[in-house]
Amino acid sequence: MTLETANREQVGRALDLARDGLRPFVERHLRRTRGGLGQIPAILRDTPYEEKPDPLSDIAVIVMVVRAAWERVLELHGRVRPYFSRNPDDLLTPAQVTRSGICVETKLGAPGVVERCEQVIELCGFNPREFGVETR
Repeated sequence: MTLETANREQVGRALDLARDGLRPFVERHLRRTRGGLGQIPAILRDTPYEEKPDPLSDIAVIVMVVRAAWERVLELHGRVRPYFSRNPDDLLTPAQVTRSGICVETKLGAPGVVERCEQVIELCGFNPREFGVETR
């Protein structure tokens, strides 16, 4: 076995772990927001996607569904301003969410931060009461 083969196997195992760890989230998200696995072709309509009996066996499909779910944070708005935006000028005190192209409003008190966290957790298909957000 060469070093290249060993590295390839390790990357493959890491991708398998990512797939297996994200799969429950993706399945729950698709059931709650999109009507089930049958919606995967619509989510992936702009990508070269080959239908499979079990589409979630492919880490690429899982990553694309997670990305589509993340984009939904752009729907979170206050009365006047959005909480997330691709345009930092839309926010009073924006901070870039690492490599996502999306900025988040940071001019919030602790209750506002907790509320935003709970909204994002809910968008991801989880019950916010299953998580704890601690403030000082």
